[in-house]
Amino acid sequence: IENLKIPPFIKRIAPFAFHESTVRNVFIPLHVTYIGDNAFSCCIQLDRFEVSNDSELQTIGEYAFSYSLVRYLSIPSCLLEFKKGIFAGTVGLNEINVIPTDKQNTCCYNKLILGKTDAENDEYDVIFFANRDIKKAEIPLNIKRIGSHCFSKSLIERIDIPSTVTRIDDNAFTDCFLLKKVDISPDSQLQSIGKYAFSHTKIGSIFLPQHVKSIRLAFYASFDLQIVEIDDKYDFQLIDYNDFKNSNANIIIMIPHEGKTLLAWQN
Repeated sequence: IENLKIPPFIKRIAPFAFHESTVRNVFIPLHVTYIGDNAFSCCIQLDRFEVSNDSELQTIGEYAFSYSLVRYLSIPSCLLEFKKGIFAGTVGLNEINVIPTDKQNTCCYNKLILGKTDAENDEYDVIFFANRDIKKAEIPLNIKRIGSHCFSKSLIERIDIPSTVTRIDDNAFTDCFLLKKVDISPDSQLQSIGKYAFSHTKIGSIFLPQHVKSIRLAFYASFDLQIVEIDDKYDFQLIDYNDFKNSNANIIIMIPHEGKTLLAWQN
């Protein structure tokens, strides 16, 4: 199948429906509300994915477009649910267009796709996706969560995490091979950094604010990581050295925020 036009009476696309197919261009009609897990995953010839102007799409399932080579995607602003890993491995996805509908749950902002935790709230507080050609991101100050695979495989070189962010999801910055600097402020409300969130990056140092309770191998295979700076109010009993063990850096140094060395750990 090269050009796929879903029949107008279809309301759901099943999990793995077009997984590993040769589909190149996809058009989704008005009444489709749900796209299942892995529905278009591993479609290496997929180029464009478009929805109708009055689309009723509400949910995109886990890994729906993962490891496809899609370059352009349109979604309706009524879309509320982005499941985990939708954009994993989408190295060529440099343009997502949000089509206005009567419900404003999703929007574009400077190469970012923003969404809402609560559809009843007027505030966009989640980042779901960043164009893969992005080099510098300006994250709005009201953002509380950076979603799964959000910046993965992008060209991002530096990121400032606003103090309002409480959660960085799994693989959020995985395979960002140019990412060298992550700035987290001392007054950050960050509580968790997901599994492999910064794996395979060029980060040389990272600051952990006092509220972080979970790291979960966030820096796996970050071979350049050498310094982990810790807030002096941080609960040091929460440190699990296995979270840094596979960074393969020669030395990881734990330092309180004032600059006094607390301990140094040889990998």
